[in-house]
Amino acid sequence: MNMKSIIKLICLTYLFLFLGVINPSKGIAEPQLMLEFESVVKELRNQTQVPIFLPSVVFYPIHDYSGNPSSPTSNYEKITTGNNKPEFFTSLSEYTSPTSYQISLDVTADCGGATACDFGYLVGEKIPPSGSKVPKIFSETQQQWRNDLPPIRSSENPAIVQLAQGITGYFVPYTCAARCSTSQMIWDLNGYRYTIALEQASQEVLMEMANSAILNQ
Repeated sequence: MNMKSIIKLICLTYLFLFLGVINPSKGIAEPQLMLEFESVVKELRNQTQVPIFLPSVVFYPIHDYSGNPSSPTSNYEKITTGNNKPEFFTSLSEYTSPTSYQISLDVTADCGGATACDFGYLVGEKIPPSGSKVPKIFSETQQQWRNDLPPIRSSENPAIVQLAQGITGYFVPYTCAARCSTSQMIWDLNGYRYTIALEQASQEVLMEMANSAILNQ
């Protein structure tokens, strides 16, 4: 191809870009919005200024107490985008504000985040200027694991992990009393703190959910 042809090709390319015949943005992957998040995201965008991180993978806990309620464990059903009907439900916390949001992951459509029928939640919040670099709940859990291990708890320890895109994550395992707490994966990004919490979840499960949210931007 001679120089005149190259110049002609460049001019045609710019003309097509100007006319909209070529759209370079079509090559950029759009965030995958799971069906279950569609309605709550419409509400959320009008209520918060926090960048919203949503996973493209959610693990739905399936309980198996094996006849021993003192040793609860959970198996998980992996739910991804592309389902034709909701496999779980979401609701927006009343504490959602311009500087924070909380999305409850619910078992039933009318749960509204109640503890009897939710199985986890997603949080995004602006870190205040006085906020700690290490999430408080992670520090407290580390201290608890060192000094006074709960009698019923996850077999995993609190851990600092490497998430997608080089982001540092803080894994907080669950403990049990009258009711088992959620396990949590927490990370900070650009002045905001994000949490994915899931009932009795393992580090591996939460890492996969967190990575799917980070890579879904």
